[in-house]
Amino acid sequence: MIIPKVIQNKTILITGVSSGIGLQTAKVLASKQNKVIICGRSIKRLKEAKALLPELITYECDFYDLENCK
Repeated sequence: MIIPKVIQNKTILITGVSSGIGLQTAKVLASKQNKVIICGRSIKRLKEAKALLPELITYECDFYDLENCK
C-alpha cells in the first residue's frame, strides 16, 4: 500500500475500521508516526485491533445511531 509522504505526523480518524483493508490502512498510517484513531461498532474487533496495534486509539460508536454522533 502506498501512502503519500505528506501523511506523516498527523492525527487521522478512520471510521468503520476494525479488520481487513481498513485495519491494514491504519497499520500503515500508524507506522508513519501518525496518531491513528479508529471507530467501529464491535468492541470485540476494536480490542483485537488494539491488541495487534497498541498505538491505535479506539472508540466504539455506531454512526447509524444519532445519539452516538453527539
